[in-house]
Amino acid sequence: MKPQQRLLQKKTKYRGSRFTYRDTYDLAAVIKTDSSLLERLSKIEELDGTFERVLNRIEFLQENAESLQVELIGADPALQEKMFEICIQGSFESLDDGDSLTP
Repeated sequence: MKPQQRLLQKKTKYRGSRFTYRDTYDLAAVIKTDSSLLERLSKIEELDGTFERVLNRIEFLQENAESLQVELIGADPALQEKMFEICIQGSFESLDDGDSLTP
């Protein structure tokens, strides 16, 4: 597993419902380069149950993005604009094992 993948595994495991705007950007960036990451992470037993909390947090951040007024310095503007869509859609596409996450 690549270093950025290990980092996202740890962020997913330990932050879950406290996922940050920056975490969401990082996740989107890795999904864009490695679309199978979420599928691999979803098979790690110690992460069982964390993806729903992460997805709920990402959806909350998306709904409140304007009020948060966060701009990531040095971030790819196109990726930043689409990061929520990338994370949410990537989650649904990758977690096809009958999990409770459905679009």
